[in-house]
Amino acid sequence: VSYLIARGHRHIGLVGSLPNAYPSIEERRRGYLQALQDRGITQRYLADSHIPSLEAVTAAMSLLRRFPHITALFCCNDHMAIAVMQAAHSLGRAVPDDLSIIGFDNIDLAEHVTPALTTMHVDKLSMGRLAVQLLANQAEFPTAGCVTAVIRPTLVERSSVRSTNDT
Repeated sequence: VSYLIARGHRHIGLVGSLPNAYPSIEERRRGYLQALQDRGITQRYLADSHIPSLEAVTAAMSLLRRFPHITALFCCNDHMAIAVMQAAHSLGRAVPDDLSIIGFDNIDLAEHVTPALTTMHVDKLSMGRLAVQLLANQAEFPTAGCVTAVIRPTLVERSSVRSTNDT
């Protein structure tokens, strides 16, 4: 979301989360809200839905119809973002000329759609290794304190986001 704001977007929607979603999706929602707050953007556009693409697409299309001035969408995963990219065309919104879209997960398909999807890459291999290490540590030291680990995603810039003079 910070990336979209840095590109000039001020009317940014969030697609595919719910207030009490499982932790990784809930964190994406909090990140969306925090990025807007940090930059003094008060308008929030939420297309609340569960993860399945059809529900998310329906929510996103409804959001875009209600608020046609939205210039960008942050989708909570890449499958959803790709489905929303395709559905946006039915509203006459070209990606990225009329609507920028960013996803999350960096699935293989993300670089092969047109336009190629800008997304957040999650290092799943490192996540797996860390999980095994933490489980082994817990097995060896069952009374040790709880450990919280954070693996930060990285931005993969492709073609689905453009800069704008949005105000």
